Amino acid sequence: MAKIYTRSGDSKTTGLLGGTRLGKHSYRIEAIGSLDELNSFVGFLLSLTEYFLKDPNLMEMRETFKNILEKVQTDLFVIGSDLSGNLIRNKTLPHPLKHHYPKNEETIKKIPKIRQTDIHWLEEWMDHFQSELPPLKNFIFPRGNPIGALAQTVRAICRRSERRTVQLAMRSKVNPLILAYLNRLSDLLFLLARAANQKTHASERIWKYSPELPLKF
Repeated sequence: MAKIYTRSGDSKTTGLLGGTRLGKHSYRIEAIGSLDELNSFVGFLLSLTEYFLKDPNLMEMRETFKNILEKVQTDLFVIGSDLSGNLIRNKTLPHPLKHHYPKNEETIKKIPKIRQTDIHWLEEWMDHFQSELPPLKNFIFPRGNPIGALAQTVRAICRRSERRTVQLAMRSKVNPLILAYLNRLSDLLFLLARAANQKTHASERIWKYSPELPLKF
C-alpha cells in the first residue's frame, strides 16, 4: 500500500482528477472540501441512527434511514468526483492559467455524474415522509433526540455545501444537477430530523418571537 502522505500538498496546492493542481484556497477546492465535511457528518448520522434505534419497534425506521443515508454518501462521492474533474480546456487562457488544463482528459470523461433519477429519488422520499408528518406553520427549533438534532446539523452543513458550490458555479462550469441535488438533500434531512423526533416521541418546539421574554442571569 502506498504511503498516505505524498508531500505534494505542501506547496499550498492539491491535485484533481486528470492531474490538475489548484490552490487549496480556490472556490473549487472549497466546494469539494465542503462536500467531504458533509459526507463525514452523514456518516456520523448513520452511525448514530444504528446506535440509538435498537428498539424492535424502530427497526423499520432504522433500516429506512440506513438505506437512505448510505445512498446519499455514495451520491456525494459522485458529486465530489464530478467537481474534481470538470475543468474545461480553453486555449485562449493566458499564462499562468494554462497549468489548470487537465493533463488526462480521458480520465475525466469516465467520471460518473449525478442524474435526474437521483434527484427524483430524493423527492420521492420527501413526499413519503411529508405525508406522515403533521404540517408545519411555524419555524421549529433544531433540537429533539440526538438523531433529530444531528440531522438538523447535517442539514445546515448541506446548505453551506450548496452555497460553496453555487459560488463555484458563478465562476466555472458546474453540472446544474449537483445544485439541484444538494438543494433537495437539505430538505430531506429536515424531514428526517422531524421523522426521527416523531417516531421517538420527542416533541417539536415551535419558535415564537416575543419581545416580552424575560432575561435570566
